[in-house]
Amino acid sequence: MPVAQLVKAIITPALKNVDAAIRGKNVTNFKSAYTTLTAACNSCHLASQHEFVEIKVPTAHPFSDQDFAAGQR
Repeated sequence: MPVAQLVKAIITPALKNVDAAIRGKNVTNFKSAYTTLTAACNSCHLASQHEFVEIKVPTAHPFSDQDFAAGQR
């Protein structure tokens, strides 16, 4: 699979949009760009016959199931 070509064609433009939204401190643009990046990742996986790897937008904070205060009790 031409992974480097796929990344250059599919992922790099989407990453540039995410970067621009972050640099511009624009939450609305970031959410849109991140959603587009996620779709781009999945389309790249499909194109490289790795569709079993699916990227999803998180629905909860990654640390929401951890209790950091537990050690301080």
